[in-house]
Amino acid sequence: MPSNLVENCRIIREHEFNFARRLSKGVLPKPKISIWLILVPVLFIYYARRIKFYKADLQRVCDGVVHTKNFALDAAAAELQGEAVPDFRKQFLGKHPNPTRKVEEVFNLQAAEIELLMAHYRRLLAQSATDYAGLVRGAYKAKRSFREFMEMRGRAEEKLGTAVLEAFQSREEARAVHHRMVKLARELREEELREVFS
Repeated sequence: MPSNLVENCRIIREHEFNFARRLSKGVLPKPKISIWLILVPVLFIYYARRIKFYKADLQRVCDGVVHTKNFALDAAAAELQGEAVPDFRKQFLGKHPNPTRKVEEVFNLQAAEIELLMAHYRRLLAQSATDYAGLVRGAYKAKRSFREFMEMRGRAEEKLGTAVLEAFQSREEARAVHHRMVKLARELREEELREVFS
């Protein structure tokens, strides 16, 4: 892999991870320290346990958010180098060998999101810059163009999230987390837009 392609992949991967981390922290409530921890120190064991679960949940959400992004980035990089692009369908069906109609819908929406992201990553990977903002400015030139992509990306993620809920989650808590994620992702993307094209 050419060195600037390696560096651009690193920059993009780091950006996506940081976004996912901020999103995860924004939607998962961190256990609060109580005055009771000072008054009854044995409660600290309970608090430490809750913090451990919180960190594990953060990692799970973060991994879930970046999974498709990492796949799309790896596929875009492979494509640019003339290598075989990983087969998403094979990977997906390996985890869901007999998909229901709802699971098949998840696959279709995830595949569409991967195509959208691959086009985006190909544009970024073709740039020469030292940071993510530079890659984006080089690829999109104007704030309006990047906003259009961000809106398409947001819609794709929202549709996929809704399909995942329909196929795999029926709990109201999961729906509430998804709703918070959608709202916060919009806010974070708007902030990103301002930072990149300030």
